[in-house]
Amino acid sequence: MSTAFSAVGDAVMSEDLDTAISRLVSHYLDHIQPVIDEMAAADCHLFDGLDPAALPAECSEQSEHDLKRMEAFLRFRRCVAGAVDDWCRSQGLPERRLYQALSQAAATAQEGKETNGTILLELLAAAEDFGTFAGYMAGEAESRRALRASPPPWQQGYAAGQGS
Repeated sequence: MSTAFSAVGDAVMSEDLDTAISRLVSHYLDHIQPVIDEMAAADCHLFDGLDPAALPAECSEQSEHDLKRMEAFLRFRRCVAGAVDDWCRSQGLPERRLYQALSQAAATAQEGKETNGTILLELLAAAEDFGTFAGYMAGEAESRRALRASPPPWQQGYAAGQGS
């Protein structure tokens, strides 16, 4: 009897954890990602012109520019970690349960399956990798440069209508 009760309890705890992870992924995409986008807008100029494929795994401390890039990455990492920790605390999700979910997600990813847990694992892993961050920022810088190079669509239409 106690075995059946504990199995039911484990299933409920697992379901609650899956629900919590699903809500955390939604929170990340709805609330943390916009903050990341704002940070990218403020710091992407530091990564302008970098080839993401040629980036080293970590910054060289020989250049002040590299130090500023690393500072931007560390701010980003602290922001993501702090936002995830704050959300978990506000939801009553203990750190050990989050790590348990991430461990399960890693095993699920090994099997080639995708779940909210594997999505969260990818989001958090990206926040820990400088190369991924720098590639994202270099892409942001390139996108912004392309937007500055061509007039906005509404101006393009106006210029086309003027004729030469």
